[in-house]
Amino acid sequence: KDNYIVIIECDNAYFEIKGFSADGYPMLPEVEEDKKISISQSAFRELIRKTIYAISTDENRKILTGSLLEAINGDFNIVSLDGFRLAVAKTIIKEEVNFKAVIPGKNLSEIHKILEPSEEAVKITLSKNQALFEIDNCKIISKLMDGEYMNYRSFIPEQFETVIEVNVKSLTESIERASLITNDDKRYPVKFVIDDDRMMITSSAEIGISKEEIEIKTNGNNMKIGFNPRYLLDSLKVIEDEKVVISFSSSIGPSVIKPVEGEKFVFMVLPVRMN
Repeated sequence: KDNYIVIIECDNAYFEIKGFSADGYPMLPEVEEDKKISISQSAFRELIRKTIYAISTDENRKILTGSLLEAINGDFNIVSLDGFRLAVAKTIIKEEVNFKAVIPGKNLSEIHKILEPSEEAVKITLSKNQALFEIDNCKIISKLMDGEYMNYRSFIPEQFETVIEVNVKSLTESIERASLITNDDKRYPVKFVIDDDRMMITSSAEIGISKEEIEIKTNGNNMKIGFNPRYLLDSLKVIEDEKVVISFSSSIGPSVIKPVEGEKFVFMVLPVRMN
């Protein structure tokens, strides 16, 4: 109506809201096409889900508050890293393009809310400093973050002292029960004691102790290693596979979680020192 008043009516509800003139409202910026790819909504949604938990909240390392979107000759990766864990999720795209772009984590989170588990395409267009995401009739434009993202591949170890294959559900539930004792207190990690084809998951704190044994397949040495349970659970809870392979570089070095076959995801978690 006059004076920019908006009337909204539905059944027995009535709203009258004062608006403002649209003059001066900024238009969407034009994104000059530099690189362009297409990926299904369900695949893009899954890549974000598997990595967004590992985005840093430390504003002192601004570049890590975003995720790296990386295309390399038909492979498309999303990477998140916060200094304690690393998450990489991968898929295949049709376009043979190469690019790297860092998208703010908050923007990716909003995009994730819009995406549907559908095979309909998301079109991603990149320019020098912006990214355009076209989802059905929705357009989202995000600024790209300045700076060089860390060379995450150099952090992932290639030599391991111990490698295990374990049921994801059994391991997740055991860690959840053990973490009831630690109460997310960093002083009291959840400990893995690997002894041949069995692994004891233990925790101890001022209020008590917890012990639980699960079956595993082991290749390598027996080992004792401790973790912040939340960091492990964040990785395990985004995995839909029945089993995973966990590789331990040492009792104080990074551990890597991968599928039993292929490399559709790579998660890395740093252990904590045990007393």
